[in-house]
Amino acid sequence: MELYTTGFNAHNQLLPTSLSDSSIITTFHPLASPFATRNIKIWCTLWSATVISHDDQLTHYGFRKTGTTPSIITGLEVQELKSVFGDVSGVLGAVGRDGALYVFSEEGKGCVFRPWEGKEGSLFWRDGVRVEFVAVAESEEVCLTTCSGEGNGEWVLHLFSNWKGVLDGLEPVASWPLDGVLVDLKANALLIDHTLLTFGSPLHPALLGRTPTTATLATEPHPVSFLGGLPIRKIAANGWLGAALSMDRDVYIWGGRAGDHDRLSALPDPGASEGEEVKLVDIDGGVDIADIAIGMGHLVALTTDGEVWVCGDGERGQLGLGEGAKGFEANWVMTPSPWTERGRLINVEAGGWGSWLFVDPC
Repeated sequence: MELYTTGFNAHNQLLPTSLSDSSIITTFHPLASPFATRNIKIWCTLWSATVISHDDQLTHYGFRKTGTTPSIITGLEVQELKSVFGDVSGVLGAVGRDGALYVFSEEGKGCVFRPWEGKEGSLFWRDGVRVEFVAVAESEEVCLTTCSGEGNGEWVLHLFSNWKGVLDGLEPVASWPLDGVLVDLKANALLIDHTLLTFGSPLHPALLGRTPTTATLATEPHPVSFLGGLPIRKIAANGWLGAALSMDRDVYIWGGRAGDHDRLSALPDPGASEGEEVKLVDIDGGVDIADIAIGMGHLVALTTDGEVWVCGDGERGQLGLGEGAKGFEANWVMTPSPWTERGRLINVEAGGWGSWLFVDPC
C-alpha cells in the first residue's frame, strides 16, 4: 500500500520535515517507507495532527507540546483500536474494540493512550456500558454513543458540552435512544442500519439536510427525508459540509454557511425549501463514486474509474492542483494523477486542510 498526501503541513502533520521543507504541499506527494508495501490506516485527521498506523505501529504526526517529530503511540495495540478522535487542539482520545475509553497524553517525548475509568457514579461506571463512537464538533460539543446489554444491545446517543465535561463525569446535556445498529457517527450525523440521521442546532438548519418541525426537532436525530430511506454506504462531515455515499454509488451533499462569499456549486441553494435541502452531486456527467471525503471546506471524491475530483477551499494546497491553482474551486476539478503507473487508487481521506490517497501497487 502507498499513501499520497497534499495540503497544509506547517506542523509536519502530513509529511515529516525530512520529506518536505514546505509548510504547504500543492500536489499529491508520496510518503516514503515505512508506508510503502505495508498495511496503512489513517485513524484521525485534524488541523494540526494526524494518527496513522502501519502494520502494528501507531504513530502521531504533527503538533505536540514537545515538538513536531513523529512519535509512536503506546498503551493500545492497533488490533485493539476502534477509533481515534480529537479537535482543533489535537488528539484527545481513542475508543477500544472492548468499548473502553482511552485518553491521549504526552509523557516525556512520547505519546500514550491511557484507559479512562471515569468518575465514580458517572456514565462510564454503569455496568455493561460500552463506548462505541465519539465525535467532536467545531463548537467543542462532544457526541458519544454507548451500547449496553448482550448482542447488539441498547444504543444511546449522548451530547456533552465539551470534552472536559466527559472527563469530569458530568451528566450528558441530552441523551437519545437509538433504534437499530449504529454504523458510524459524525459531529452532526449518524448512520443506523444504512439510514442517515442528522441532528444539531436549529440556528444552522442547512447543516441538517432537512427542515426541522415540531415532530422532527433539529436537536434530535431524525432521518433526512430527501433520501427517502435510500441505503447509505458511508457518511462524511466536517465543518459546514456533510455528504452521504449511497449503495448505488451516488453522492448527496448538504450544508454551507449563510453569507459565505465562496460557495460550492454542488451545494443546495441557501435557504432551500423543504425537500431541497440536499443535492445529488453530478461529477463529469454522472460517474459512479467509490469514495468521498470532506476536510475543512473541501471535498475529495474517487470515481469507480480511479479518477480523483476535488472542489472547495484550496488556498493551502489541499486540492492537490498545483502551486498555480491554489484558491477556491466552486466546481469539481479532476486532479493530476502521478500515481497512475504505481497502482490502483482504492480510497481517499480528508481532514483539516489536508487530503490523502491510498494506492494499491500493481
